[in-house]
Formats: sequence, C-alpha cells, structure tokens
Amino acid sequence: NTLLRDDFAHLSPYTFNSDKGRGFFFAGGPAAVFYVTTNGFGARKHRRGGLYFACAYLAAADDDTREFYLYKSPIPNLQLLDALEEFRQLSPETRAAYQLPAKLKEESLLIVSGLRQGAFSYDGEKFIPPVDAAEEGDEGLPADYVLNEDSWNEPSLPEYVLFSYRVGEQARQLLIHLTLPMPVRKWGRKP
Repeated sequence: NTLLRDDFAHLSPYTFNSDKGRGFFFAGGPAAVFYVTTNGFGARKHRRGGLYFACAYLAAADDDTREFYLYKSPIPNLQLLDALEEFRQLSPETRAAYQLPAKLKEESLLIVSGLRQGAFSYDGEKFIPPVDAAEEGDEGLPADYVLNEDSWNEPSLPEYVLFSYRVGEQARQLLIHLTLPMPVRKWGRKP
C-alpha cells in the first residue's frame, strides 16, 4: 500500500516521441498500471534523483491466488515503451488479462502474494464516496466498490486510482487522489 501511495504521490507526467508519434506515459487497466515517478523505492537499479519508469501489475499464482509485482527502472528502456504501446492498443476487455513481456517480468519485484482478488480502477472526475456500505474496506468504501473506469488510456492523468484487493477474507483498498507537485517558483526580476 505504502509503495503505491508514495509512487503516486511523486508522479511525473511524461511524454515521449516514438516512430508511432507522441505518447503519454500513463495507462491503466484492471490488472496493470504504467506510470512515471520520482520515487526510486522498489527499483532494482537506483539513480540519485531523476525519473523511474514503472509498471505495477497483478499476475496469477499457482495456487489460484494473485500476486502483485512492480517493474521499475531509471531508464525508459524500449521493451517497456513497447509494452506500454501494446497495452494502449488493446481493447478494455483484453487489458484485464494483460501480462508484461517475459524479460520485464523477470526483472520485476514480487511485492505481495496470496491475494484472493485484485483490481485497479480509475476516475477522471471529482470523487463522491458512496453511502451505505454493507462491508467497508480500508478507505471506508464498499468492499466490492470500483471507480467509474476499469481502464485509463487518456493523454492525461486520472483524478483518482483505486486499488482494491482481498487478503484472506479481508477487503483492502487504496484510494489515491493524483495531484502533481507544485512547480518551483522562480524569484527575481522579469527579463
């Protein structure tokens, strides 16, 4: 929970140019979210300062549970950019079963195992929490609550990301309001 919250608290909007045109490095589906952060925690390689290119994703485990993984690199390697472009091309239905290429999976860190369920959802507008939850998760939301979108493929950041999961019988949720850091104000005379 803390890792995602810290990563999303330090998001950095990032655009790139490729042979396919200009791209925005943020996209998400129910089982994966691609993003850029300045938080290096969880990366296999570290660089002081700078950006980290990441994909947080869920994968099936051998025992009918799911595992939560993180791929994070200080270098925007071509394999990750290709994976992002491939992900963007998929229909919302096929994004639910998306898996990173094998090479990137090998370089990913296992964060949590034994999840009975797990899914990301997104919302591009002001969030209004529902009322009358029969079973509440961590964020005071109904245990089975999802945001308006199960997929995000816009050239901008959503307002909110919700990661809902179950460990054993316990419903857990992480609702994150995506805010960008304030720009540094430059003092002095105008030219």
